[in-house]
Amino acid sequence: MSFYIYRNHTVEPLFARIPDVTFSGYDDISEVPEDANTVLWFYSYPFDCASRLVVERIEYYGQQLRMMVDAIPETSALCLCTMGVQELTVREDSDFSIRGAVENYNAGLVELADTHAHIKVLDVASFLEQFPAESRTDWKYYYMSQMQVNPALAGEFREWFDARMRAIQSKRKKCLVLDLDNTVWGGVLGEDGKDGIKLSNNYPGSCYRDFQKLVREAIDQGVIVAVCSKNNEPEVWDCFETHPDMVLKKDDLSSYRINWTDKATNLREIAAELNIGTDSLVFIDDSPQERALISMTMPEVTVPDYPAKPYQLRQFMLSVFDEHFRIYQLTNEDRKKTSQYKDNARRVSAGKDFASLEDFIRTLDIHVLLSSADSYNIPRIAQMTQKTNQFNLTTKRYTESDIQKFVDSGAWVVCASVRDKFGDSGITMAAVIEMDGQRANVDSFLLSCRILGRKIELAIAQRVFNELFDRGCRHISARYIPTAKNMQTESFFENFGFEAAPGPDGGKEYQLEMQEKFQIADYYTMELNPGERRYQEHNV
Repeated sequence: MSFYIYRNHTVEPLFARIPDVTFSGYDDISEVPEDANTVLWFYSYPFDCASRLVVERIEYYGQQLRMMVDAIPETSALCLCTMGVQELTVREDSDFSIRGAVENYNAGLVELADTHAHIKVLDVASFLEQFPAESRTDWKYYYMSQMQVNPALAGEFREWFDARMRAIQSKRKKCLVLDLDNTVWGGVLGEDGKDGIKLSNNYPGSCYRDFQKLVREAIDQGVIVAVCSKNNEPEVWDCFETHPDMVLKKDDLSSYRINWTDKATNLREIAAELNIGTDSLVFIDDSPQERALISMTMPEVTVPDYPAKPYQLRQFMLSVFDEHFRIYQLTNEDRKKTSQYKDNARRVSAGKDFASLEDFIRTLDIHVLLSSADSYNIPRIAQMTQKTNQFNLTTKRYTESDIQKFVDSGAWVVCASVRDKFGDSGITMAAVIEMDGQRANVDSFLLSCRILGRKIELAIAQRVFNELFDRGCRHISARYIPTAKNMQTESFFENFGFEAAPGPDGGKEYQLEMQEKFQIADYYTMELNPGERRYQEHNV
């Protein structure tokens, strides 16, 4: 990722480890970056001015910002940094004019983000406000080099900034796995009993209750939550259902292993049941021995150090969420994660009753809705390119701005939502296809792992190829780029008659001369969204 940073002071030390970054001159918006895929507006509270002049300067910065926004193409990601109230210094301002100017400035950033899909707001003011005012600036560096932010904060800033970039790019872990005893509540359920565990309105029980509230908030933010506990299952569910201060409920869990099996085995089973990689797990357990076991046998699992004191739980959970699960913008699919994974578990269970997979699929009443990229679904499409690893033919990562560039260039960017009798999985497929006359190139093709196992990937690909045929495309090319996680897609295009040739780095190059449309199995209902052509292929 390359950055261009507009600034009104020296910020180079804060971005010292970013390899591809360019800075404007101070208060200089004359240059419009052409190659940077991310533009950062990093203007700070002006020093050494009377209140009236400070207010005028802040208002001027807002005017500059709007001029810059008009000049930057919407195909570039644009991140706007908030300005703190009395940022980095102490100033007498009895009429609150400076405070009002800063609040208006920040409100303007939010307004721009609300009306421009490619604009995001980074709350730098909140980061700086974590530190005492006297430590935010080293005045030697300020007077020598116009460096307002103390370079001693550079390391912490980079961690904060990296986390926000991951959030914007939707790069986060998927599942939070919790131990129970001395983790979700204080004490041991099997020894202390339901009435003896520490979970109440009083310390230390209030700490565990608030920890559960934060976990519940994380679920609302699209985090999958599972339980892995050495316990007796009936006692656990009785506690979940009847303890008056229990915030989490059984329905909040997408998976659980409550038994006496070693936790490494249980974590692998949880990941397999949810159809996610074990590297998507964050495991929280109070026991140093259990944490050490997982760290040694499953190094890909994230294992935070559990706090020593109950009163540290709140900040611990906020830190875990901030580092591993924060996301800038929730999609509808994020909000429905728990129910979608539980629906999938019901599908897996129901499928065991059928002699063949085809017999089972026929009973599901599967509907697929294909939609071209628009302002509603582009955030989700970009998110899928960032997060999807296993069923992803090329694993190319794209931002919302990148997707918009494809759309503007005439490419067909398409996604699909899938539902069946067990529930709605939401938008779980995306493809980027470049078209030129009779030729089409599949730049990206990917599906969420939670809809695999019903041959939907084959039906959707057939429907996409049929649409290309209807649009006049006869020659289709594609690529498979191997990674450590997408081996299951190695021969995917060969299912449709593509001719394969060796590609770079062990990959494959594919070509297909399409003579006629594919026949799609009659147990799928396919629909093309309005705005293109609307029709159904049913009982084809």
